[in-house]
Amino acid sequence: AFDAASGAGLRGRYALRPVTAQTVARVSVPAMHGARVSADLMRAQRAGEVAYTTANLRYSQRVGGLTVDVDGRNLTNAGWLDGAGAIVPGRALYVGLSWRGGEPPR
Repeated sequence: AFDAASGAGLRGRYALRPVTAQTVARVSVPAMHGARVSADLMRAQRAGEVAYTTANLRYSQRVGGLTVDVDGRNLTNAGWLDGAGAIVPGRALYVGLSWRGGEPPR
């Protein structure tokens, strides 16, 4: 038998806290020497929660088969709960390297 009742403190992942309002602006433009700069600005609100605004910025540079990405995420340091109910990370900087092609650089 299946019991649909939830235990104390349990919430559905999306059904009980849906996004009720969201506005997003995105731009991605080429920069000097084959680089690309991208920015996202988002304002959102989940049911029963306070609205939040966040911004992300990415710089991506490709040289041959090597790509370097620098990401600034949640630059407004906004606090909100994701769909699973976990607190999202605050302001953060990430750097990534990827290689596509034959031999890696020496």
